Amino acid sequence: MYMKKQVNSQSFLSGCSDMEETVNMSDVLNSVYGKKVCRVAVGKHNKLSIGIGEKVYHGNSRLKNNYYGEYEIGTYYGDWRIIREKKILLSSADKIDFKTLNEKINKIQLDEVTKITSSQCDVQVTFRNGTTVEIIATPSDDEVFHIFCPDNVYAEFTTAGIWKIGKSNAPWKD
Repeated sequence: MYMKKQVNSQSFLSGCSDMEETVNMSDVLNSVYGKKVCRVAVGKHNKLSIGIGEKVYHGNSRLKNNYYGEYEIGTYYGDWRIIREKKILLSSADKIDFKTLNEKINKIQLDEVTKITSSQCDVQVTFRNGTTVEIIATPSDDEVFHIFCPDNVYAEFTTAGIWKIGKSNAPWKD
């Protein structure tokens, strides 16, 4: 059973019984602010991954990138679009091949994260240069957006409009 808490008017669920009480959603979001993007990639099913903060080398030669960001934000199945000055620069709906999509996304400067906000079921990530990445919920999955953090802390925003937080290396309670 998840434990529901209120944090800065945002509801979230703690899904792990061994989570330390000092970790809350405000701490997670605030820890990302001011950190620069170190990598951007689009994976299978248009999965969006944005590495933020220091580069963390993983040593796994089978993976496309040889490092992750200190924080990894993104979506596995949500639709996404990148907007600057009221213009959509790129989106998961663009009808272009995988290689071209990755080339285009890597030409877009994302800079430092200044804000992460959520609406009823979508998430917006704003960068210092005015670019916004919007993650748009789809009915096919319950996770809209995720944040992998240091110390195996994992947070996700669900299509129910709820933030969940737990450990990325341990099972969550049902």
